[in-house]
Amino acid sequence: MPLYHNKWRGFLNEGVKPTLTEEELLAEGRLEDVKKKYVELDKRGIIDDLSVKDPSGNNAYLGWMAKKVADFFRDQTSYAARQDFIEKTKDATKKFHLNKQRLKRKDLYQYKTVKDLFDELDKLGDTSKQKRQKKKETAMEGSEIVYDNDDFFAVRPMTVDASCYYGRATRWCISSTQSQNYFDSYSADGKGFIMVRMEHLDDDSNEKKIALVYDRDGQLEEIFNTPDDSVDEDIWHSAVGVNVLEGIFDGTKYSGKGLMMYNEFWEVSQKTGFDEDKKVPGIWKAIVSKIAASYDDLEEDPDLDDGDEVAEWIYNSFLRISSEIEQQGSWNIEQNPPGPDPAAFQEIQDEFDQNAKAAYVSYDEYDSGQYSYSGGITWEFDEIDENDWVGDPDFGWNGDEAEKVQEIARSVMDDNYIYPDDIELEWSGVWDREKGAMSTNKALSIRVNFTPDYDEGNTPDGFRDFANRVQGYDENYDAVKDEILNQLYKNNLLKSEAYANANEIQINLEKDLKNFDEIKLGDGEITSYGDLHVQLPHLPADFFELSRKMGSGDKPGEWYDRKDGLTGIARPMKEMFADFIKIKILRAMDDVVYRQHFKKTIAKIFKKAEEDANKQLELPLQEADNPYELGNFNYATVPSQRIYHPESGKFTVPFYVEIPLRDDSLQWNLRFLKDVDKFWSLIEDSYEAIFTKVVQDVIDNQASVIKRYLSMFDKEKEAEEKGNDPEQKTGGPVVRNARGEQMTESKKSMQSHFQGWRNFLK
Repeated sequence: MPLYHNKWRGFLNEGVKPTLTEEELLAEGRLEDVKKKYVELDKRGIIDDLSVKDPSGNNAYLGWMAKKVADFFRDQTSYAARQDFIEKTKDATKKFHLNKQRLKRKDLYQYKTVKDLFDELDKLGDTSKQKRQKKKETAMEGSEIVYDNDDFFAVRPMTVDASCYYGRATRWCISSTQSQNYFDSYSADGKGFIMVRMEHLDDDSNEKKIALVYDRDGQLEEIFNTPDDSVDEDIWHSAVGVNVLEGIFDGTKYSGKGLMMYNEFWEVSQKTGFDEDKKVPGIWKAIVSKIAASYDDLEEDPDLDDGDEVAEWIYNSFLRISSEIEQQGSWNIEQNPPGPDPAAFQEIQDEFDQNAKAAYVSYDEYDSGQYSYSGGITWEFDEIDENDWVGDPDFGWNGDEAEKVQEIARSVMDDNYIYPDDIELEWSGVWDREKGAMSTNKALSIRVNFTPDYDEGNTPDGFRDFANRVQGYDENYDAVKDEILNQLYKNNLLKSEAYANANEIQINLEKDLKNFDEIKLGDGEITSYGDLHVQLPHLPADFFELSRKMGSGDKPGEWYDRKDGLTGIARPMKEMFADFIKIKILRAMDDVVYRQHFKKTIAKIFKKAEEDANKQLELPLQEADNPYELGNFNYATVPSQRIYHPESGKFTVPFYVEIPLRDDSLQWNLRFLKDVDKFWSLIEDSYEAIFTKVVQDVIDNQASVIKRYLSMFDKEKEAEEKGNDPEQKTGGPVVRNARGEQMTESKKSMQSHFQGWRNFLK
């Protein structure tokens, strides 16, 4: 409620008229103006309500809020919706006021709608303070405090976020935010961490924070200081003692002398003993009193007049304190041993199951926090039954055919970088969908199993690596199955009419295909070769002029000394600059992205043909099926045999289509091959469209490089000649350019040529 409301109440109660400030009068005037403008809202008490919630304190935002509410009321009659909108308007206005300095538009009246304002506020995200608070809350939720008093704070982080929060300002790899964080990995390996903060050591002390590392059984294994150096227990005990002493000395003349005093106690109690002729220092007695008051379960208080007892008691107290922290950490680790997060394993499992087609992986917790996992793939050959096999195959464990099929399968998988631990064959019945029962005919299944490699440990990270490996195998499922079938045909294990009629198929293709000029019959496949002829960009004439001037290693030109700057050193002796550009063009065309783009355009050609055919289904004998999707083939260009003419841009590249001699796909393979022949010019156009840009990009890039290099070379030459006598340097006459500068004839010729390049490159 604004202050002026309170003052008016005072006036009514006490009969004393308040004195309003200029700010309060402004606020009162704004309130009255808004009430006059929005009478209906005022009658309902909404204007007063909005005024109370105006965070400016002087009704600076009241007009904006009232207008937004009035606009909403015109379009919405629901009472609940109206009340909800009023609350949203108040909330948006409050958030604007709190974040005004962070917004680009700092005038509330520039926001047309409440939603517009919320959208801008959402883009801001949390303030730095809010982010820090969230990090702290997240860290507290993901940790357990094991020891906490005025001197020490010891916590066990259970999550990466908690480890990063409590380990900030250290170089611990389990707390890293800038590089790979190993908290999960080490935790999964059975490592538990207790982070100890020394409350009284300087922030730049190497022992300000200590990490105690335990195994699953709660045994302390290692200790790390703030810079992430492994330290022995003496350093740890010393840090504990110095920290306690600095807490006692805080604000006294002894502040900063904790290490010196600790060393003195160690020296007296462990080596020299106390000089009996000396009196026990008063500060020693004060230290005993402070420690005894702060810590329980210590030894019985010493004789304060016995220096040996006092020094030994203080030193042993430090050891007991450090031991207590260690034991609390050990107990916590024992109660909740570190290990892999089961949810992490399940998350990996769910992700794999969602993406895999035929492969599987599974994990199992065989002991508390101990996991194992495995995987596999089964290739089902339901499309061929026992009648398709040559003879009467024996797929028993020692059958001849079983051994042959296993050898074929392993060889094909090796070629596809799949390495199973074992391969099993199964010769079983096939489910007949029409009859709803198992068929009497049998079909082959090839099942392979995988186990983790040596570097795929029993942790979530190891399981993910294993799952990713099996996922990669799964992606090659179809290719492996097709190749196994091909090999079964080639090895005369499966019957094939296509094999029997291979020569006839070759003869017919040679007769029917017009753009393929060579048909080769191979071992289980037929390959058709033809040349794509396309027009690509040619090299500009100035490139050839520059190439001529530079020459080659065996025939250097007048500008040969400039060549290395453009091509690099160790080039072939006979290579001209134009040859160098040609090589760069051909290499750019080998980029896998462009090759895949070319294949996609061929797929589009067949898709368009399918769509056009579907529009003409009323025509007799029309086949609308797409052989690109139904066939089983391989096609590509032959990069090693490309011919590019840089002078004209004429480009020739061999193109081939390979189809396997398989009965189940031969019809569609031949259809695809013949359609490729029919769409030859479209394929050439697609290749030309894709690779024209590739070539032009190389030319444009090289033009830019040449321009920059020649300009730089020109300046370097000018700098070399500046201040020298041109006639003595060249033995030639001196001329002057348009600016009156002296130029040798050779330099004049050079700059004339450079000017031609500048005109070309503009």
